[in-house]
Amino acid sequence: MPFLSPSPHPARAPARPHARAGWRLLAITTVALLAACGGGSDGGSDDGGAVPGGTVVGPPTVAATLVNTTGEAQQSAAALVTGADVALQRSSAMNAFSAFLGAPVIPLAVAPAGHKTTLAVPTVHALAAQTAPCIDLVDAPCSGSATLDTNVPDGTNVLNTGDWVDLQFQSLTGGVFGVQMSFNGHLRMDFLAPFNPDATTTNGLDIKLTFDAVSGSVNGAAFGPVTDAFRLQVNAEGVSTITAGGASFSGLTAVNVSGSGNYNIGGGTVRLGHWSDTSRYVDLSYVNWRVINGRPAAGANASVTAGAGTIALRVVSSTTTTVVYAVTIALGGTTSQYTVTATYPAGGGVPSYLATLTPT
Repeated sequence: MPFLSPSPHPARAPARPHARAGWRLLAITTVALLAACGGGSDGGSDDGGAVPGGTVVGPPTVAATLVNTTGEAQQSAAALVTGADVALQRSSAMNAFSAFLGAPVIPLAVAPAGHKTTLAVPTVHALAAQTAPCIDLVDAPCSGSATLDTNVPDGTNVLNTGDWVDLQFQSLTGGVFGVQMSFNGHLRMDFLAPFNPDATTTNGLDIKLTFDAVSGSVNGAAFGPVTDAFRLQVNAEGVSTITAGGASFSGLTAVNVSGSGNYNIGGGTVRLGHWSDTSRYVDLSYVNWRVINGRPAAGANASVTAGAGTIALRVVSSTTTTVVYAVTIALGGTTSQYTVTATYPAGGGVPSYLATLTPT
C-alpha cells in the first residue's frame, strides 16, 4: 500500500523493496517522535500527558485574565523560560513527518523514563498482522523483529478518517540511515482526517500518535520507556501544531540545537494553562529566543497574551548566576515596566525570580 511505499524523492530513498523502505521511514519517524516526548517537564503528568487508552490532553479553551502586578511579571518570566525548554523538546515532532518524504530526522533529545500505563489495543482488525524480520526493517547486522497491523486496505491511495497503523517492536536493533538504533514497545497512529501519503507536503495531516512503554537507544544513548499520546496537525499553509500534556505548540520555526543547553527558537507559540489559574490559557510567543549554557541570552524576546493585555519580555543581561529581564505589562490602557531578576543556585537547579517595579 502507498503508506508503506518508498519516498517520492529518490536521492533520499534508495531503491529497495516497498515494505522495507516503508518500515525504515516508520522507524526513523518513531525515533524522532520519541525524542519529542521527553527531555523536560511540560507541566503535566510524568508520562507527558498520556492516560490509559491514549487520550490526548489539550490546553484550556478559555483565555486567562492578566493583571498588572509584580507577581504577574515575575511568574510570566518563569513561565516563558520553562515554555521555551518544553517547546524545544516537542519541536522534533513537528519535523518528524518529513521522514515520509524521505528526509531523515535526527532526534533533538532522548526521552527520560516515563510513567508506564497500559494502552487499550483494538481486538478486531481488517487485516491480519504481519511480522517482519529485522533485515526487512533495518540495516544488517541486526536482530529482533516488528509486527505491523492496520485496517488500511491494500492498494488504497488515501488514508481516511478512522484509519490506523499499529507497530509492535520486539527487541529490534540495527541501522537506519546510518544511525544505530534499537526499539522495544508499541506505537499506534490514528488518522483523524483524510491524508494522501503520496502528497509532496504534509499539509492537511491530522494524526494521533500513542506510545506504550517504548524504549531503546539512538547511537548508544538510551531513551524510555515512554508512554505518551499527542495530536499532530498541519494546516493548509503548512503550519504545524502539536497538542500534548495539556499544552499546544504551533508554528515553531528555526529551532536549532548547537549542544547541551544551547539552542535557538526563531519563532512559535505555546498555549498552556495560566500559572495562577490552570483552567484558563495564555499564549507564550517567542522571537529569536536564544539559550546559551542553559541561560536565556541577552536580546532574546518573548511575550504573553491572553483575552486582553500583553506582557512583553526582553533579556537585558545574562551570566552564569543571574539573568535580568525587562518586562512590560500593557493592560487596560495602563503600561508598567518591571525588572525581573532570575538567580541560579551555584550547585545547579531551578532559578528563583524576583520582580521590582521600574521607576519611570
